[in-house]
Amino acid sequence: MSITTNRLLFTTSFFVMVMMLGCSTAENSEEISSRLLADRQAKEERFLDHERSPLTQAQKEAFDGLEFYPVDLDYRIRTTIHEYPAKDTIEMAMSAQGTQKYIRWGEFEFSVHDHTVNLRVYKPLQYSDEYHPYFFIPFRDQTNGAATFEGGRYLDIPIHESNRYVIDFNRAYNPYCAYNPNGWTCPLPPDENTLDFPLRAGEKAFTLAENAE
Repeated sequence: MSITTNRLLFTTSFFVMVMMLGCSTAENSEEISSRLLADRQAKEERFLDHERSPLTQAQKEAFDGLEFYPVDLDYRIRTTIHEYPAKDTIEMAMSAQGTQKYIRWGEFEFSVHDHTVNLRVYKPLQYSDEYHPYFFIPFRDQTNGAATFEGGRYLDIPIHESNRYVIDFNRAYNPYCAYNPNGWTCPLPPDENTLDFPLRAGEKAFTLAENAE
């Protein structure tokens, strides 16, 4: 397995683990919000302490936290996945060079803040053996390049037997290349997953990378 693939699997696997912890929370608004905030704090601590943090040593020394939109549970949606009867394999362009293969598995269609959303769902061809299989949802929206990372953001959703899922955009996160583009490469969201409105939830842009290299 290539270094690029290893980096990608580590990045997504960590957030699948966080998603699985978050999904175990009882359906209570206060508890859900508390879990989201706790997971955000845990992510910041992991960025400082983990040996495979995307931050350089200089970035860690200047690190004063990540930026997030306030938790908004209107961005937490229960919906059904529409699995495609015939699934094709696509190659997503990487931020540096090359491509990464994914299965185009199906799509979610739902409404959020008066906008109709249609998001394609992809299944990685390779997983880390440590973590549960997951659906990968890379997307762009009209906050990119301003409030959020210009390359788009990701959602990971653990796969289970039911076709009912929770999509929580409060858990939208940046790829590792958003923090350290020289050290990491990541898949770019396909054009078909571009939203035509600003999705103000989840992680915001990371600006420290420009000031501490």
